[in-house]
Amino acid sequence: MKVSISKKTLVKALEFVLASNYKLKEEDTTILLDCDEYQLTIVGGNEENHLEFRFDAEVEEPGSVIVSAKGLDKSLKGFKTENIVISANLEDAFFRTDEDASFASVISLKACESDKFTVPEDAKVTPIATVKASTVADALEIPILGVSKKAINESMRNLGIIINGDKMSFAGVSESQFSKNTIAIPDTGLSMRLNTPLQAMKNIIKMFKKGQHDIKIALENNSEGSFLTFKNEFSSYAVVADEGFADFEKMEDKIAGMNDHEHYLKFNASDMSRIFSGIPGSAKVDSILAFSANKTGDKLKVSLESAENASSAVIECESKNIQKIFVPGKALKEVLSHLTEDQITIEVIDNQLGILNEGNVNNIISLIYKTEE
Repeated sequence: MKVSISKKTLVKALEFVLASNYKLKEEDTTILLDCDEYQLTIVGGNEENHLEFRFDAEVEEPGSVIVSAKGLDKSLKGFKTENIVISANLEDAFFRTDEDASFASVISLKACESDKFTVPEDAKVTPIATVKASTVADALEIPILGVSKKAINESMRNLGIIINGDKMSFAGVSESQFSKNTIAIPDTGLSMRLNTPLQAMKNIIKMFKKGQHDIKIALENNSEGSFLTFKNEFSSYAVVADEGFADFEKMEDKIAGMNDHEHYLKFNASDMSRIFSGIPGSAKVDSILAFSANKTGDKLKVSLESAENASSAVIECESKNIQKIFVPGKALKEVLSHLTEDQITIEVIDNQLGILNEGNVNNIISLIYKTEE
């Protein structure tokens, strides 16, 4: 095997492929390098996800090799060359600077074996939608905030994918937070609730953020199980997707009720950003902010009271039927940092807060609201 490829392309592909090798088993540090007469394919993953990148390359000798490649992307990044030459025999793989490089560098890795690169059989594919990569990444950011990695309930450790006709929703839930974002898709005629692993879905944000290329989303059932796939002309990402994400009907009812606009606050995100920067400690894990609206409902006092600090600030707002509510600073800052609109609306119903963006409830922070007597 011998092939030459752009260093920039190789390093970026390795960054994503090695991220898919998050460690569940020792062999998950391995990647497959495979080239035919025209393309180089790089494959990684583990029992939760499978990632392939394909690139046009200058192939001198087709072949394939499996290597343990932890940290390889960072090592190759330091090579002073535009292209990298990859060669391999039965025992070793070599990554070299090209002949025009100002400094010669080489990395040698031992070839190894792994059964994780077997090709599944009997694939049945159900198309779901074609959407822009950035749309998928943006839709995932807020729901991921709601996932509890340490929850006893397995559903709370996964990210939910809910497909219902012409809507595709991403949902995360924990003991104190329910997060959901929905994108419109062509009517699929499908109704399903899928569990997907959190880390694999986080990797999608890294790969697709700011991407303007189209991604084909589908459900694939094969001999290895059920997978949600995200594909374009140069990559294929498959994530384990099991049926049965819990139906949080009560939370869904709360979302619908919040659109009644009976109890709410509206303010500018930029004003709240100044609150977080101006009040030390306001975004810590255990920080609770008190929001107090004045009688005319056009001013909002934000206060943090703790053993170390007692600070407050006032911003302009619009409010209705709000006297005083208590909000966890860290959770609020995380959610606001991912919303794109400057004006933010917080609706209140039954001891829960809904943070709205463009008229849709994207996030509910639960069991943290109370009014003064």
